[in-house]
Amino acid sequence: MRSARGDYHISGAERLVPGPDIPQVAAELVKRAQDHERGVADFINVVVEKVDKARLLTVPALNVTTIVTGDYGEGRTYAGRLLDRIGIPAAIVEQAMRLLTDPAQQMRGAVLLDIAHGARLEDDQERGVRASRMDACHRRRGEFVRRLQAAGLAGEHTREALILATKVCHGPGVAAELCWSDDPGYTAGYVASRKYGYVRFPHLKPPGLPQGGRVFFFDPQAGDCRAAITYLEKQPVLVEPVQRINPPMSWEEFEMQGMGSRE
Repeated sequence: MRSARGDYHISGAERLVPGPDIPQVAAELVKRAQDHERGVADFINVVVEKVDKARLLTVPALNVTTIVTGDYGEGRTYAGRLLDRIGIPAAIVEQAMRLLTDPAQQMRGAVLLDIAHGARLEDDQERGVRASRMDACHRRRGEFVRRLQAAGLAGEHTREALILATKVCHGPGVAAELCWSDDPGYTAGYVASRKYGYVRFPHLKPPGLPQGGRVFFFDPQAGDCRAAITYLEKQPVLVEPVQRINPPMSWEEFEMQGMGSRE
């Protein structure tokens, strides 16, 4: 589902469900589009597409850690440090931060950024790369939701972001993802990677700011760009329930414990 008002993107979401569930899920997505803090849509598009079960890839969810931050400046500092630990050069991290804070760079998809040269690799920079065709495993969706709820992470934002980040980080050549939401009232964001998992920061932008987005960091030495884009946009992926949700911790505690992700 995608909704907009004119050229202004309001919301987007998707599910991978069995055929009998399509009417109910489609109705839920339309209702979501009609009731969104970014405004009232004058365009709602719901696409139903058959997926070949033989192509489904099932992957384990990234483990989850929350780094306690006082404000978005502190959050961005720690996010930058984590990206450095993952191996993203400082100049590339700075470039990614600029892209996410530039009002002119708002797009429906994500930036795909070459970490060796700083080049943007999307075919269409206005559209970006759209990570698509992913959901929680249908038969274990209730378990997926309950485990997050038990850790105080009951929100739709976190659940959907974890599913997307898990798919993205299992992609060929994808080293990491940096994201914060474009919803004005939602200040949290994350850095995701296979090595450290899904690391949440409660503050990565100031409240009230309708700007956000995603940057996928691509390592050209670890994969092929075309293969990565095809995987991100076309490969159907189901995500198993998260196995480990760490208690909230300070950056210093995170460094000392060296928290990582199950691969």
